[in-house]
Amino acid sequence: MKPYYDHAGITIYHGDCRNVLPSLPKVDLVLTDPPYGVGKDYGMHDDTMSDAEYAAWCAERVSAARAVALNQ
Repeated sequence: MKPYYDHAGITIYHGDCRNVLPSLPKVDLVLTDPPYGVGKDYGMHDDTMSDAEYAAWCAERVSAARAVALNQ
């Protein structure tokens, strides 16, 4: 996976974490950019979800992040 930004020890990837995270070594930090589930039109993603759909959506991403976290 090609970084969106990579300079002076800082690397930023832009993409779906379910695709990006499995390609990374263990990391110190996984940063997300909320808000999510508030009905915003992102173009590629329908952000209007029920509470149950939102919880399942978050669980997938938290699981992907935990898989690469050094201190999980």
